[in-house]
Amino acid sequence: MGVTIHYHGSLDDPAWLDAALAMLREECERRGWPYRELDLKARGPHETYTFRDVPGPLPGWTDMLTETEVVELDTRWRGLSIDPHPKCESLLMMFDERDARIMLLMADGNTQRVMYSQSVKTQFAPPEIHVAICEVLHRLQNEYGRAKFVVDDEGGYFDTQDMDAMIMMRDVIEEGMQNIELISHIVQLGTIGDKAAPPDQSELFERRN
Repeated sequence: MGVTIHYHGSLDDPAWLDAALAMLREECERRGWPYRELDLKARGPHETYTFRDVPGPLPGWTDMLTETEVVELDTRWRGLSIDPHPKCESLLMMFDERDARIMLLMADGNTQRVMYSQSVKTQFAPPEIHVAICEVLHRLQNEYGRAKFVVDDEGGYFDTQDMDAMIMMRDVIEEGMQNIELISHIVQLGTIGDKAAPPDQSELFERRN
């Protein structure tokens, strides 16, 4: 639990992948963020998880429906694992080379799972780190993914650039973590409806300590 930035979709043109990765390296070097290059082959059956927006439980809300299937893959995944701050999750920017779609690889025993969505929790890092990640994602969207790259910022900053509101949301969540009754209410709201739940992202091999 904690303020998290979610992102999914793809670059508008797969031919732009090299340029987008070069831009991300430039941002890391400018901001002093350590990063690792990722380059993996994917062959054989994989259980895939794809997401689409659906109407939420309350007026004006949207929710996300998870769809899963087993597909035979023969592709290459490329990207960066970025560490903006020791108290922030890694910002994983990994793309399927075929369509430049954001993806997440997980291992569950002998099963290979691919989630076509990503997230980075910033709750415990300084607010400026949340802002900086939003700036990088804005640049990626503006230069390479205006039509197909989607960001959902629980702190609201990505859309509003309102830092005070984002900090207030962090404070509310921090208080909620100390309030079991409030946490239970939030979980109930988040599980209204009949949806397939994706596997636990904690099993992502790139984020193991």
